[in-house]
Order: sequence, then C-alpha cells, then structure tokens
Amino acid sequence: MSNFDNDNWTMQSYVMDIVFVRHAQSYNNCLGELINNECGSISEDDYKKEEILRRQQDAELSETGYEQVDHLKQYLKNGGWNDLIPQEQNDSWIVYSSPMNRTLITASAVAEGLDKDVVVDHELYENGGCYEALADGTTVSRPGKSERDVLSEYPRYKCLPGMEQGWYSKFNKKESDSVFIERCHHVSAKLWKMFHENIQLQQANRAAEHLSCGKMNKPIKGLVIVAHANFIGGLLNCLMTQQKTGRNCMFVCNNTGVTHIQLHHELRRNQKTVAICRFNDTRHLKENRLVTGGDPTGDRHIHLFFGDHD
Repeated sequence: MSNFDNDNWTMQSYVMDIVFVRHAQSYNNCLGELINNECGSISEDDYKKEEILRRQQDAELSETGYEQVDHLKQYLKNGGWNDLIPQEQNDSWIVYSSPMNRTLITASAVAEGLDKDVVVDHELYENGGCYEALADGTTVSRPGKSERDVLSEYPRYKCLPGMEQGWYSKFNKKESDSVFIERCHHVSAKLWKMFHENIQLQQANRAAEHLSCGKMNKPIKGLVIVAHANFIGGLLNCLMTQQKTGRNCMFVCNNTGVTHIQLHHELRRNQKTVAICRFNDTRHLKENRLVTGGDPTGDRHIHLFFGDHD
C-alpha cells in the first residue's frame, strides 16, 4: 500500500503488513493444570520438581492444541483472512515459522489454509531456547530439530541457513533474558530492513513503469509469523521503539491468537510508525473451551515475563 505523488513521481508513504500467530496450546502450557489435578495442593518446591520432571524440552501440542490448529485451518480455508490477505495478493505474502515443534505444527494450518509454503527461521524461537531442566535446578541445552528433521516431516517447508545440526546447536546453555532481548532487537532490525528494501523495489518498479520498461520483481505485501507469546511480545516492543526494549510492555496472547500490525514509513518526514490493527483475534475458535492461554493468573509465559530473568 502506498500514496503516489503525481507531481514528482515519488511514493511518499509505504506500508508493510505483519500478522503474528501464537502457536496452539502445547503440552507445557498445560503443565500447571496437569500438576494441580494430579498432585493437589503441594509446596512450591514440590511443584517445581514436578514441573522439571514433566516438562518437554521442545513441546508437542496438547489435544486441545490440535483442535485449535484444525479450527484455524478451516477458518482460513473458508476465507477468514480475506480482509487481511485478498486472494489476488496471496502470492505476495510470506509465511515464517519458529523452528519449535508447536509452531511448526501450527504453521502447517496456516500453510494449508492459505495454500502457502513455510519458511523456517531459526531466530524466531521462544525465550530460553531449547533446553532440558535438571533436578538440581540447572539446565542443559539441546540442539533442537535440524533442517533434515524438519523437511522429513514437512516437505513443503524451507529452512533458512543455520539449522544443519539443529536450530539451537550453536548454544551451550539456556538463553538468558538479556540475550533474548538482543535477539528480539535483531529480528526487529531485520524486519525494518526488509521493509526498506521493499520500498526501494516499489520505487524501482514505479520508475520502470513510468519509463515503460516493465516491472521488476514483485514486492512483498506482508508477512505471517507463527511464533511464541514471549517472543511476539518482545518483538513488538522492539518494533515500536526500534530500541532494545523487549519488556517495556506486555502483550498477552491466547493460543493461536492473531495480531495484525503495519509498519509505516512516511518518506518526506522520514517518520516510521507501527500501527496495531488487530490484536489477539481468536474468532476462529468457535467454542470458549478452545480459548486458552493469556490468563494472567495461570499462563506460564506471563509468570516468566514478571519473574526473575537469568
């Protein structure tokens, strides 16, 4: 989307859309409820021990999570995002996914619902990375899925370079909070750079069209990013401030909640802004029981946000 100035043949305002989708409910999202149901009232220390014993290092979806994925897929197949992604613009959108199990599965619903391939970006993982919690309170990093692992399960996916040995294989410990914020800022800078390169392409296309040379490459209209609650929140903070401020404001997302933002750049004043157009939309979940996550009293990612960060 852009505004065209007929007086000097220059585009003055540009927009790029980004749609964030939080993954469907994972096994780890259910741990609190599971422990409470099976163990009853226990001490905080005993609760932490149970959590360590049961936690999956790269969690699969829960039964409810798979239902959420199916609802999202059917909603998209039935044109639920036609206002966001009109059919004629479908080819100019790119779907990205975190490399973690719960996002790869959720992204498959988006891919099938929109008839799109998925690009797996190893920088979109959740706060902490891929690690195993040990009984003594320490953690051990795990490599996560490799490119070969992903492609064997999802042949239509494409992995960005860096996953040959596993998406977390370069790290030897759980990700610290400071490194997490640094990563959010880095991804934010990549998105702004992608936007600016897209502007240059649109300008080149417009100039070529004016000179009757024909258009060059097709610009990107928007991105769908399937990721995680903490990561989406940290990235939104960095996108809006363009600084390393991953925890200034908390964004609470339900599982498969959809958030639509726009990056704006007005060239004359060199003004960059972020518009939040739709936040945590769960209309694709037809039953209240399927709306999970986002509870400030029970959602683990909110506890992590407010808790101590190593």
